Amino acid sequence: MNSDFIEKIYKEHYEYLKLLVINSIHTPNPDDITSCVQDVFMVAMQKEGLEDHANIKGWLLKTTKNIVKTFNRQKAIRNKYYDFYSDLKEDKLVTESFLDMLIEEIDSERLKNIDIDRIIMESLSQSERDFYVLLRFEKLSIKEISKRLSISEGAAATRHTRFKDKIKKIIKNL
Repeated sequence: MNSDFIEKIYKEHYEYLKLLVINSIHTPNPDDITSCVQDVFMVAMQKEGLEDHANIKGWLLKTTKNIVKTFNRQKAIRNKYYDFYSDLKEDKLVTESFLDMLIEEIDSERLKNIDIDRIIMESLSQSERDFYVLLRFEKLSIKEISKRLSISEGAAATRHTRFKDKIKKIIKNL
């Protein structure tokens, strides 16, 4: 790619693209805005035959929209999972009271003389039993469980949430 050509389109279109990014990006951070605009020109440098393109401004506009769309999508994903991963910051989850909390929510008097662990284990699939053992008896954190089961931390956290709901249903049906 001809660097003189890139420099020329940079000078001609930088302010326009920056304004476009400012109006469509989901952040007021000036570094993110600058980064998105620079990404457009990085793509332009790698684009073969851009000098011969019939509508350079249209290409820049479409590329800018795609880069901003990708940025906004990634930001939304980060924001969605920010609170989701807050438990992972701790070394251990409070698992000692995991089952006790669930029992208290339902009816601790009625369930006192029942071997709840056995009933739960019988109600679970093998992969769920593995997860239950790691959480309840080995008292591992989500991060540690993800490593032990060779799954991502997000997948382990999702299983943890679904697992608690399933355990609640099992206990309620006792």
